[in-house]
Amino acid sequence: INTTGSVRAAQQLSLRAAGDTTSRQRADGSLYENASLVTLPGVGQVTRTLDPSNNAAGVGVAVGVFMAWRSGQAEDFFLWGVLTNGAYAAVLLAAMPARWPVVGLVVAALRGQDMSWRTDLARRAERTAYTAATWLWIGMFAARLLVQVPLYLAGEVALLGIARLVMGVPLWGLTLWLTWLLVRGVGRTQPPSDAPAS
Repeated sequence: INTTGSVRAAQQLSLRAAGDTTSRQRADGSLYENASLVTLPGVGQVTRTLDPSNNAAGVGVAVGVFMAWRSGQAEDFFLWGVLTNGAYAAVLLAAMPARWPVVGLVVAALRGQDMSWRTDLARRAERTAYTAATWLWIGMFAARLLVQVPLYLAGEVALLGIARLVMGVPLWGLTLWLTWLLVRGVGRTQPPSDAPAS
């Protein structure tokens, strides 16, 4: 999915909002009026950059715009991303003690295989690869939180925009590639779950 256009538009919107934050603080009576003047043109710009394949990115941008408009604080544009990264990390981490690495569930589903890799001692290498790959994704989400939460709390909107771009698609792509390297050679010998046993 190509989200570059929507992300750039969102960052421009956030930076424009950051530029007006000081003036809004000097004139508290017009806080929300000024915030609406900043965000509403940005909504049009974001909408123009989206195509139907980018609906998920568009929803995230729209939520961020709404949160920044609602609070009058430009850094709140990034709050939704911080919360979703925290949720993803929590879900992946919670599944690990139960030996349900999420990457293994996804790969098995894509290959049409059952979940016997979880308990079959002969498939220990497969289980280990799925576990390692899941830890990669936990690390990615944790790294985003480690960098972005302090910036959000400090109100560093420009730095948040940079971190969001650098740790967005590039980091996601790197994690996906490393995941592929880990799992490509395991689990290929098992027949699909709907195939008759020989």
